[in-house]
Amino acid sequence: MTGEQRRFLLFRIGKSRYAIALQDVTEVRDPLPEFPIPRAPDFLRGVVNIHGTLVPVLDQPLFLGQKQALPCGELLVLNRADVALALSVERVEKIVTESAILGEEPEAGETAVSTTLFLEDGSAQLLSVIRLLRAVEEALSG
Repeated sequence: MTGEQRRFLLFRIGKSRYAIALQDVTEVRDPLPEFPIPRAPDFLRGVVNIHGTLVPVLDQPLFLGQKQALPCGELLVLNRADVALALSVERVEKIVTESAILGEEPEAGETAVSTTLFLEDGSAQLLSVIRLLRAVEEALSG
């Protein structure tokens, strides 16, 4: 793995553009039938059946502070052994390698966004999966 460049999956939620490390995503799926979770907060859309496993779907726009949920265009299934979670996103754009990144600016605070990536065609907010999971856990326990 030495010499390999990091790769990022770029996706959109409304007018915002985000990135996630490709290694943190198991698969990208079309929306699946969702089943509600009783008494769950609004940012949990429900659960879906992915390869025989019930996986909660995080409504990414609501969780990141958008006023209302946007239609789910695609699901990003996280690649985590310790937690099953899918992210609802509006649209996946493309995969870029770190050589396409012109610059980075770390984000202050403990939000799910760790860094802003500057690319030739604009910028993207890089999600930290660890920070995202921590924020979800805090929101569910608080």
